[in-house]
Amino acid sequence: MVFGMEPAAVGASAAMEAGLAAESAGAATGVAAALVPPPMALDADSAKFSALVAAAGAEHVAMGVQHSTQRGLYSGAQSLAMLDAVATEAMRAAAASI
Repeated sequence: MVFGMEPAAVGASAAMEAGLAAESAGAATGVAAALVPPPMALDADSAKFSALVAAAGAEHVAMGVQHSTQRGLYSGAQSLAMLDAVATEAMRAAAASI
């Protein structure tokens, strides 16, 4: 069959994206606890600063999780496109042979 795209290459790319999504999701969740600093002293300013740093860390982790989710969705779209192209070409070949 003649393909406009190479299913094996798209499948390999989808697998790579899925692996990267899993790796980045694991890294984002593993780092969350490390980004919550204790206050430097027992005063109100130190507590506020610690809360601000923790909020910034939480936002950073949320962006990492969002990025890994987008990679996972992209991987799924690539897999679906590959399967669709293979099925479409098989149906076209079957119709052409009739």
